[in-house]
Amino acid sequence: MSVEPRVFIEAPKEKKDKMIKWYGWITIIVLCITPLVFVLLPILMVNTSRIGKILRESITPEKDYISGMVKTANWEIKNEVGMDSVFGELEIEREDNEVVQCSFLKYVGETNKNLPEIKEGDIIEAVGQINEQSEESNVEEEINQEKKGQQEMEGSKFIIKNIRKKNSDKIYTSDPALAVY
Repeated sequence: MSVEPRVFIEAPKEKKDKMIKWYGWITIIVLCITPLVFVLLPILMVNTSRIGKILRESITPEKDYISGMVKTANWEIKNEVGMDSVFGELEIEREDNEVVQCSFLKYVGETNKNLPEIKEGDIIEAVGQINEQSEESNVEEEINQEKKGQQEMEGSKFIIKNIRKKNSDKIYTSDPALAVY
């Protein structure tokens, strides 16, 4: 697969929803003054660190660039490991008639569950990373297993970080709009 020149698509900053709200902090403080702290606080800390790790690893680098027409687009909202996510599978036909399989995964909170308005026939530009199916180390295999939104890959798949709809210049980003604290 040929890679086009390096292009950056800057996405506007979004307000992040917090998983632990102000009333959650009150619950944690009350928990700390009871004997249950020895049982429940370690469980809470393990879960929050695991969720934080998943959010950090979901950030895709901007290494590659593709543009073309969307042949198929499937968007849905999933709930995995207690977090909502916007998940999309796209097929993009480039100018050289090569069809590229793409995926989009963004963890979202309660206030920003909007699906991207990208459908069949739209002309788009996208930056992200080409994920080759090859021999991987055990650490990378464990990371890929945690990302349940990314299904089995045949050949290579383009993981989208930012996507721009050319006719409206609307930009969508896969950076998480969710924070633990």
